[in-house]
Amino acid sequence: MSNNTLLGTLPELGGLRRAQELKFGTNFFTGGIPESIGELRRLQVLDVSVNFLGGPLPDSLSNVASLVILKLGDNSNEEPFSGFSGPLPASLSQLTNLGQLEMYSNRFTGVLPPEWGALNKLRVLDIEFNPVTGTVPAEYGAMVNLQEFYISNTDIEGAVPEEACVPSLTFFVADCDVVCTCCTRCEDGGRVR
Repeated sequence: MSNNTLLGTLPELGGLRRAQELKFGTNFFTGGIPESIGELRRLQVLDVSVNFLGGPLPDSLSNVASLVILKLGDNSNEEPFSGFSGPLPASLSQLTNLGQLEMYSNRFTGVLPPEWGALNKLRVLDIEFNPVTGTVPAEYGAMVNLQEFYISNTDIEGAVPEEACVPSLTFFVADCDVVCTCCTRCEDGGRVR
């Protein structure tokens, strides 16, 4: 269903219990992710990126332990109430099969949850362009498969702990005022330096 200029809200999903992939990306959906997402225990891919979705993520999302790819990026745009919001949910640490977590360009707040360090299969973590604060937790050193980590254009500050500089990292993008020995690129107000 991706790239179809579909309008409206996401449908109730409880009846799709055998679904393994739901790809609603690059449409014009509004509203939020239905709470019924938690009933899809076989779901491996959820892509709702590049829409006009918003609000907090449903608590039931953490019940979908089979998820490998979760794409929530680019829902914050000109619409005044679009973009997922609320604190980055620590409960996503229950999604231990996640390999890709894209949350860029939304309105998430709070700090990077230390609990996410349990996501040791994660290869890509992208939270760029969100008003997230705090520092990178040392617990992220347990993300032994992390290859790409994007935290630029956030309010994250301070030094990235050496523990979080896992050997698998090949691409790490942060703001230039973040002290980081393993960053591969820094951005200053959107400009690469």
